[in-house]
Amino acid sequence: METPSAPISTDILKSNVIKLTRIEQALAYIIVFTAGFVDVIAYLKWKTYVSLMSGNTTQMGIFLNEDSTKTTLNLSVTAIVSFMAGIFIGTTLEAWKKNKIRTLSFFLIAILYSTYTFINLSHPISPILSVATLGIGVGMLNTIVTAEGSMKLNTVFVTGALVNVSIYLSNWLMSDNKNEKKKSRFQAFNFLLIWAFFLLGTYAGSSVLDDLGDWILMVPVALVLICAFVMHFFCRNLIIPSK
Repeated sequence: METPSAPISTDILKSNVIKLTRIEQALAYIIVFTAGFVDVIAYLKWKTYVSLMSGNTTQMGIFLNEDSTKTTLNLSVTAIVSFMAGIFIGTTLEAWKKNKIRTLSFFLIAILYSTYTFINLSHPISPILSVATLGIGVGMLNTIVTAEGSMKLNTVFVTGALVNVSIYLSNWLMSDNKNEKKKSRFQAFNFLLIWAFFLLGTYAGSSVLDDLGDWILMVPVALVLICAFVMHFFCRNLIIPSK
């Protein structure tokens, strides 16, 4: 007869929650940086966003009104469809009960971008397929959550981050509760950092694009593998009771 495991103390649980939250925040910053990095590659190469769908939708409206080239219009449509496909894949993997690998989405993105890179070196891939590949990866990044812990943190990119900054600043200004004001101030700063890391990713991507050339996507590959490593080796030992 097995001896039941001893209950985890409240102090240990609180410590684990704090550690897990910090890890989740760090992962969110890396993921958003990666999305900005990939987005600027698509924009500089094909004048198409793979993360900012409002920008693509705006471009579609302009192109339709001005009867612009079909190539540009097709790239915007491809970016939107592939982004949605990436979100569908990521969300499905997260909900799939048989999926025991919490880092599977990270590995799939790494495989997708690595395969694209090596094929593109010998057989240049068309802009349509390139945008589709990058868009699927960024869509999956949007849905990645750290499911090991009690707080599921979806990455929110530029527009959502700035909206949340304004909302939490308003809550901080209007609330009379000290705890609420402290929480709102912290959340406003957190979402401001998310916006800043996306901006930093676009700056980094545009800075090294010419230097790395066709190998540029190996940077996001390395970043998502780092995220997978952190989740596997640092999150799995933090025991948080499920709700």
